[in-house]
Amino acid sequence: MPDIFISYAHEDKKWAEAFEQDLQARLGPNVDIYRDNRILVGMHIDGHLMEKVRNSAVFVPVISPNWLGSAYCQKELREFVASGESTRILCAEMLPVGELPEPLPSIRRQVFYGGDPATKLRRDSKKYEEGVARIAEAFVQLVKDCPEPQINGLVKEIREQAKPHIEHRCGTMKILTMTQPIEVGGIYTDINILERPLASRRRSIEEILADIQPSALDRLGIAQAKERVPALDAVVRHARLMVMGKPGAGKTTLLKRLAMECIHGRHRPHLVPVYVPLRELMERPEKETLGQYIRDQWNGHPHTERVLRAGRALLLLDGLDEVLTADQPRVRRAVDEFPACPTVVTCRIAAQEYVFEHFAEVEVADGRADAHAGHHDGTGAHGSCGELAVRDARAVGVADDDVRRAGDRARERDRAGRHRGDHGAG
Repeated sequence: MPDIFISYAHEDKKWAEAFEQDLQARLGPNVDIYRDNRILVGMHIDGHLMEKVRNSAVFVPVISPNWLGSAYCQKELREFVASGESTRILCAEMLPVGELPEPLPSIRRQVFYGGDPATKLRRDSKKYEEGVARIAEAFVQLVKDCPEPQINGLVKEIREQAKPHIEHRCGTMKILTMTQPIEVGGIYTDINILERPLASRRRSIEEILADIQPSALDRLGIAQAKERVPALDAVVRHARLMVMGKPGAGKTTLLKRLAMECIHGRHRPHLVPVYVPLRELMERPEKETLGQYIRDQWNGHPHTERVLRAGRALLLLDGLDEVLTADQPRVRRAVDEFPACPTVVTCRIAAQEYVFEHFAEVEVADGRADAHAGHHDGTGAHGSCGELAVRDARAVGVADDDVRRAGDRARERDRAGRHRGDHGAG
């Protein structure tokens, strides 16, 4: 979600560009200012641009005779007002105009012209600098006046809208050996978490040790012991989590259980759960973003991007291994689109072609009988989402060259093995 959307006429592009730069300098790099520099005379305004308008926190029109006469600029204004945010408009009046459309006549305007006849203020003039400063101060005040309560209301509203979809999509699982789907609440998953697992689990420890110097073992974490913790605890502990596992190990089950726990208020009730099969996302039109896909799930809610930019969704992205190699850059863009949102991605072991930065990597445990001991809570229900076996690992730094080369060799061997036909289901 842009913090500020600058609406301007193409003829005023040079002034609008300088104004954006000066406003950005005043507000700092953490404020997201959006000004569509692709606009040309006669260009069709697409849905992407209108989505930016609707989801902006503050609308700043660069008012001039050109802006007033532009049908595109008037459409942007109407779209923003229709989103219910008419009080969040800051007018930068570059040149005087006649009668303004509603609700602009009642909104205070910062004047950036002077003289008779009126001319634009020079960028290096004191009055221009004071005008930019006043716009910046007004923006800060607007954001202060109505932040969190509004977001909380939106999250509550969207959770209610999304609940039927989540229950339909994530409430049951079809098991191959059973004729009827069963409730996800009756399934649980054991997970071993490794802060940075080896590139391949198909190699034996002896093979790995043959390639790596003993001094590197501590950095790889091989020498550290594991302890079990509840899966929900691990998800809370790591804002961005990569869950890896063998085919049929329960990765999808875990994501669906997390979605159900969240939508029913038992896990992160302040977030909206979003379950996204990555293969399904990649089958949508190439230009469609994750935000647009989620907006469809949320029944076209006009403040979808605002909630996502605020980090108020739990993103559950399933099946990285099912994505074609050609689509991997698009997946990376999707994963990076909303960095403030807690995110869990699943992938089959040895199918991960590249590493996502800032993700802790975890592994679904083998389904051995002893691994399930102690999960039943005595009430007829299984423990919440199973357990995790955790290594108390340090933050992963850059390994020495010998360690990186060992990992590269492992990945190349696995890639060759997969090309020979090892393509089990995930």
